[in-house]
Amino acid sequence: MEPGRREPRAWLTPSLVAANVLVLVAMVATGTDPMVPDNASLVQWGANFGVFTLHGEWWRLITSMFIHGGLVHLGFNVYVLWDLGKTVERLFGMVAFGIVYLVAGIGGSTASVMLHPMVVSVGASGAIFGVVGGFLAFLALNRTRLAPSVFSALRRSLLTFVVVNLVLGFSIPGIDQAAHIGGLLSGFLAGLLVAPTLTRDGPVRPYGRYGLALMLGVALCTAVAFGLRPVLF
Repeated sequence: MEPGRREPRAWLTPSLVAANVLVLVAMVATGTDPMVPDNASLVQWGANFGVFTLHGEWWRLITSMFIHGGLVHLGFNVYVLWDLGKTVERLFGMVAFGIVYLVAGIGGSTASVMLHPMVVSVGASGAIFGVVGGFLAFLALNRTRLAPSVFSALRRSLLTFVVVNLVLGFSIPGIDQAAHIGGLLSGFLAGLLVAPTLTRDGPVRPYGRYGLALMLGVALCTAVAFGLRPVLF
């Protein structure tokens, strides 16, 4: 950061963390088990479940991003979101970061319900993987504008996060890998559209492409709402 230029504040990340926490608080206040919520409660609050999502209730693609399967699930996700989200939000700007987060969350939910339509799916992990994907897109677009050591360190850190979490996901039963991979890919695509380009005068933000990125999320919701069905459903 240049002398005299204040580091931008991250406003959306804390708001997303607070929203996820408040949803679980509200669930617990109405009688949901804080450690292991039952599927009926999760579905009632808006979980992603093919029986409903694929038959008109497409909005579950979004609401499921803010619902968690207990305190442990919530705690891990908000920790990663708080740590990584603030960095990416400052880099992308609040609007672009919000677009990546939303599109990635929808992409993760869509992949989950397409591949596992009879599984109740919840959590922000698809959107969080999408934030990583968006950051990878930024690195790809600015590869020649970053010092080689900085580029290599950031890429190695992000790829390590992806590989470790995917390996753990395949090793531990109950983790929704479809949402992780769908979120990662959706976030990368959205990031290619909205990630800033670094210049000597500061980051240049492609505002004209923000609408295109949002259309990706709208297209996924529309496809689910109007007849897209998984082969196994």
